[in-house]
Amino acid sequence: MDFPKRDGAVAGLPDDPLVEILSRVPVKSLCRFKCVSKGWRDLISDPLHRRKLPQTLEGFFHGIRRKHGEIHRGEGGDVGDGGCSGCSYWFDYVFIDMMGRSVPLVDPSFSFLTEELPGLEHVRILHSCNGLLLLRHGPDPYIHTLGYVVCNPATEEWVAVPNSGWEYSDPPERDGDKDSVRYICEYTFLIFDPAVSSHFRLLQFLHKIGILNEVGLRTYSSETGVWTDRSGELRSLDQGGQSPQLGSFGSVSSSLGSAFINGMLHFIANHIQKDQELIVVVDWEGKTHRVISWPQFHGCSRSEPAFVGQSQGRLCCISEHRDHNSTQITIWVLEDYEKEEWVMKDRVSSFQLFGSVKWLFHFDYIVVAIHPDRNLIFIYHRGQKLISYNMDNKEVHTVSALVEGYEWTPYVPYLSESPVLSKKH
Repeated sequence: MDFPKRDGAVAGLPDDPLVEILSRVPVKSLCRFKCVSKGWRDLISDPLHRRKLPQTLEGFFHGIRRKHGEIHRGEGGDVGDGGCSGCSYWFDYVFIDMMGRSVPLVDPSFSFLTEELPGLEHVRILHSCNGLLLLRHGPDPYIHTLGYVVCNPATEEWVAVPNSGWEYSDPPERDGDKDSVRYICEYTFLIFDPAVSSHFRLLQFLHKIGILNEVGLRTYSSETGVWTDRSGELRSLDQGGQSPQLGSFGSVSSSLGSAFINGMLHFIANHIQKDQELIVVVDWEGKTHRVISWPQFHGCSRSEPAFVGQSQGRLCCISEHRDHNSTQITIWVLEDYEKEEWVMKDRVSSFQLFGSVKWLFHFDYIVVAIHPDRNLIFIYHRGQKLISYNMDNKEVHTVSALVEGYEWTPYVPYLSESPVLSKKH
C-alpha cells in the first residue's frame, strides 16, 4: 500500500477526498493511522484537515461554586440537580487539559462573550453536546428570568437564546393542600448533531415537585428562533400501558449524565408508579420514543444509578451498590440496543479506586464521564482529586488534584465554524 507523501498524495489521490473518507472513521482508528508513517501523521495533524476529522475528549470544564441563592427544601432533603428554582449556582471555571498543553485549547472564563454580554459574570454550564456548550446567564443570580447562550469554545462563536418565558415564583405556603407545588426545577438539554444539521435544539423540562408531580416541556429551535410549549403533548401513563410518556415520570435527572446516540437524547428519570429509575429516550421534539430498564446485577441488592453516557458508539451506564463493607461500582454496556441486552463491562470497589473500604455515597463522589473512545471512566472523589480508571488494565491515575467544586463538564471540541453561531469575538 502506498502511504501519503509530504505533498499529501496517496497514489495520486489528492488530500481532500482522503480527508473526507477519514472524517467517517472512529477516533481510535485515526490514532492508529497516525502511527503508520510520517506522511499519515502529517495528513491527519494538519490544522486545516483536523477541523474536518472526529475529535476525542480533550479535557474538562471544572466549575468552582462562587455563590448561590437560598435553597428550598421539600420533605426528605435537597431539591433537584439541574437548575432548580431558588437554587441558582454560579461558578468560576477552569479547564483541565488532558493533553498537557501549556496553553489550554479553550478559554474557561468565556472572555469572548463578556464584551457583548456584560452580565456574564453570572454563568453556569448546563449541558454540552458534540462540541457546543449551553450556558445560562443573567445579571443577578436571584432573578430567574434568565437567558441562554450556545457557544463553541474552540472557535469562540456563540449565539444568544432568549428566555423561554418561564419565571420563578416563590412556592405557596403550606396550607394543608396536599397537592400544592413546593418548588419547580428546570432541566435544560442541548441537542446538536453536525452530521445532520448545523442547527441545534434545546429541551427544557420544568419539574413541578409536590404531592402530584408534573413535568412540563418547552423546546427551542435555532432554525425558527422560537420557544414552543409542548407540555400538553405529555400524556400520563394509562393503567397497564406499555409506552409511558414523560408525564409519567416524577423527576428528571441531569447530574447523572446523558447520552446522544442514534439521533436521540438519553437521560435518567424516575418512574412514579414503578418507583424505579429508567433511561428515557426522547427525540429532537422531546417526544418519548422508548424507555430502557436500568440493568441489575443478579445476586445483589438494588443498584442505584450513578451515571449514563456513551462510549465507542454504545450506550453505557454506571451503577453503585453496597457490598459488605465497601461500595461497588459496576459499568454496563448496551450491546444490543434494539433487544435491550446489557452486558457487565467491569466491576470495581471503592478500595480499588480510593484506597478506602468505607461505604461511599453520592455526596462522597461523582462519576464525571465515560471516555467516548476508550475503556476509561472518570470519577471525582469529593475533597480529594479527579481520577481515571482503566477497565482494560485496572489502573487508577490521578488526572487533577483540584479539590474544590463539584461540577465537571467533559469537552470534545468541534473545530468547524457554524453559520448558526453568528457572533464571533
